[in-house]
Amino acid sequence: MNKKRIIGHIVAQNAIADILRAIESLQFSCDEIYLVDGGSTDGMRELLEQRKSFYKLKIFDRKFDTLKNQRQFLLDQTDRDTWVLVLDQDERLSQIAQYAARKLVESVNEELYKNRELPLVFTMNHFNLIDDIFHYSGAAVPHNMRLFYNDPKLKWGGPDYHCYLVHEGKEHEHFVNLLPVVGGFGTLHYARLDPARIQEKKKNPAKGDGYNKNSWIEEGEVRELPPEYY
Repeated sequence: MNKKRIIGHIVAQNAIADILRAIESLQFSCDEIYLVDGGSTDGMRELLEQRKSFYKLKIFDRKFDTLKNQRQFLLDQTDRDTWVLVLDQDERLSQIAQYAARKLVESVNEELYKNRELPLVFTMNHFNLIDDIFHYSGAAVPHNMRLFYNDPKLKWGGPDYHCYLVHEGKEHEHFVNLLPVVGGFGTLHYARLDPARIQEKKKNPAKGDGYNKNSWIEEGEVRELPPEYY
């Protein structure tokens, strides 16, 4: 059985209301969680310091400049012969993903680590929750930058805020996906449940090279979240 480690990655700042939900959803999957704090002033940093041994947390401090740089910083701290599971501070893994991620990693054939030219990834469905935790807005977005093998040539590239993984000039769409999108294996985004945060985003949209600054607050058709993603 493949015993490679899984390291959780979280970029966080002033997320005291959300951060434990994200961290707790990684407990079953990850051997350790690396979190970089960009300079919190809401008590989050102190809370995590008190609980870091319980939650298998390794906390780093780096003043926030861009999301891309924060994610690259975490990648630079992570051993290469590991898997990485990326989660945002206002997200959590679905129940199925919490238990399935480790089993999927353990199922990878050892020969794939030796005989390949591109990084190995598992695709996860991403849902933007809206109104309540049982509904989402728009369409589910398949992400293949959330659970990946930490290849030596892998980097975070693209715009500063809407960043993506790059391997020797090839973007993530070309990576070796080991799992077509499977029901229940995904991430849930909670930020749009907070009306005050939506208003703040409208006033201060993210700065990103070529990024649609309104995409965070645009609402599509509201759909019922499939029960397997709870």
